[in-house]
Formats: sequence, structure tokens, C-alpha cells
Amino acid sequence: MKFNRVKQLISKSILAALVLALAWTISCPAARADIVDRIVASVNGEIITMKELNDKLSPLLKSGKIKGQDEMNQARRQILQTLIERKLIEQEAGRLGLRVSDREMQMAIEHFKSSKNLTQEQLQAELAKDGMTWENFQNELRFDLLRSEVIHDEVVSRIAISAEEVKDYLEKHRAEFNLKTKVHLRNILIALPEQAADADIKAGIAEAGRVREEIENGLEFTEAAKRYSKASNAQDGGDLGRIAWDDLNEIIGKAIGGLKPGQVSQPVLADQGVQLFQLVENIERDEKGEAEAKAEIRRRISQELLQGRIEAWFKELRAKSIIQIKF
Repeated sequence: MKFNRVKQLISKSILAALVLALAWTISCPAARADIVDRIVASVNGEIITMKELNDKLSPLLKSGKIKGQDEMNQARRQILQTLIERKLIEQEAGRLGLRVSDREMQMAIEHFKSSKNLTQEQLQAELAKDGMTWENFQNELRFDLLRSEVIHDEVVSRIAISAEEVKDYLEKHRAEFNLKTKVHLRNILIALPEQAADADIKAGIAEAGRVREEIENGLEFTEAAKRYSKASNAQDGGDLGRIAWDDLNEIIGKAIGGLKPGQVSQPVLADQGVQLFQLVENIERDEKGEAEAKAEIRRRISQELLQGRIEAWFKELRAKSIIQIKF
């Protein structure tokens, strides 16, 4: 009788052990599998596993950039935050109905290869050196494009810059954009010897006077420049382009000061010789230059605001999301 009771006790112990073993097997098939596959975080109900985290960590380990357990733990935490951000961006893209097409991907790949001056084979070889597969590269590139689309829709497109802000910026940086009052000039150069004597100067002034008289009598200034000028711009009709009043030599400024468009100055003795100047246009306001400046100013202000706006938007996105970290 006593033997039967002992036998029953042994049977119950074996059964209990089997139950415990079975429970361990179900909840944790293998210690290593549990470490690899366990959930480390969830974002609005979508999970992030240890395997995903380790897949991102693997290239860093292979490169030898991580040394010691402390650095590995820090890297894991940083990668986990990146994976959480990725989930949030992907979820937001889904909400907005955004996706990256195969054509957009192909264009991005071609642009990337062109910017790095790499062939397809060279690119894949470089990726392999960094421990990245072609599939991983495509996934990362697709995500980068998707993130750009989301940020453009949610942040960039909502940055409003008023005309007053642009005007204030322009007034403070006007000199930088070279929007001074300008004149459009042409010139004709009558060259003088390096060591010009008074007689040489008088002869040069007299020749310039004769050329001016021909122009007054109907010869086009541009033709006169091609015919008589010794300047490098002679074949361009003596065109000097647009010059800010502030940048003009004082002597030249006085010579053209009272001219109207189309009129020609009296002969002017300058460093290179004797010159004639024609005022083509007085540009009180450079509308084209101002429009270009305003476009650049809007870009600059947007860029200055962008990082702060992105950080604020992402902080708000995290705040309204349910994020659980189990790592």
C-alpha cells in the first residue's frame, strides 16, 4: 500500500515536470529564439521585434565601430528610437495615402549613382563593404523618399512666409543681393601708349571726339565700338552690362551723370586711355534681380524654420501615439 502511494507521488511529480517543460517549450522554444524574436516595442499596436533591431545593429558590429557592452546597449537604444520613428512615418504615410512608386525609386537610384559617379556593380560592391545588401539599400532609399513626402505634406507645405517677412529680410540684406541702383553702359576705348605724353593724350581725346561726332551723325554706337574700340568687349558692341552706381569710378560717374538713355558722354581720360560711354539704361529698380532675390529669401527663411518645425511636428506625432517600449 505504501509502495503504491510512493508510486503515485512519483507519477504526479513526473507529470508536473512534463507540464512545466511543455509550458516552457510553448512560451520559449529556445532561449536564443526568445532573445531574437521577442517584442521590444509597439507603436500604435504595430510591433518591433528584437530581430528587426539586431538586423539594423549587425552592420555596425561587422564594421567594428562598436566596442564593449555599453556602446552596444547605447546603439541598441538609438536604433530602437529610429525604428519607432520609422513606424510612425510609415503609419502617417498610410493615413495620407502616400507611397513611393517603382518609377520614383528607379529615378532616385539613378540619381544616387550619378551623384557618386558609380556604376551599378560599383554601387553594390560599396554597399557590400558596409555590410548592406542591395535589398536593404532599396528599402532604406524607399523609406527616405517616403519620409520626404510625408514631411513635405505635413510640414514644408504648411510653412507660410508673409510678404512683409520677405521685405524685411531684403532690406536688411539688400547689399548681399546686389540690388543697388544700376546703369547699363557701353564704352569705346581709344588706347594710349603706356608712357603717354601730353601730345598723345591730346591726340587720343581728339580721336574720341571725332568718333563721338560720327555717332551723333547717325553711326550706331555698337558699330563704332567694333570699328574703333581697342577694348576686349569691342566685338560685343562695347557692352559693359549692368553696373551699380556705387561701383562706378568717380570720373566715369560724373561723365555719365547727366545723360539720358542713348546719349554719349564727352571723351573721358581714364587709366587705359580715352573712353566714350553710352548710357543704355538707368535701372532704378532691378525687377528681375529682386524677384530672384525674393525667391532665394523665401527658400532661406523656410530652411531656417524647417528643422524646428519638423521637430515640433514629430514631437506632436509621438505625443498622440501609443508607444510601448519593452526593451
